[in-house]
Amino acid sequence: DEARRLSEKAIDDASQAEAQLTSLKGKVERAEADYRKADVDLVRARSEADAATDRCRRLRAALSKRCRELEEAGRQQLQEWQVLDMHTKKVELMQEHVRWLMQTEGHGRQALREQV
Repeated sequence: DEARRLSEKAIDDASQAEAQLTSLKGKVERAEADYRKADVDLVRARSEADAATDRCRRLRAALSKRCRELEEAGRQQLQEWQVLDMHTKKVELMQEHVRWLMQTEGHGRQALREQV
């Protein structure tokens, strides 16, 4: 009787252990599937991140080039404005000189008229 009870208990324990083993195997299989999916997702994410990094590098290079071009154009325009400003001042000085000459000539003519 005792042997039978121990035998039934052993069978029951073995049955529970087998059920637990089956449950654990299922959990391990699900964990492995999750791992494989996570690994695939990681590879995809890395690939997308690499592509995004490459796009950013290309855009940065293009923006840097455009900035250099704009800076050069700005320098050229500034130089052109400086030349134009110099010419404007030269013209103003020449106009001032012409006014002075005309006044001087006007005064000289006036003086001649007075002498005559």
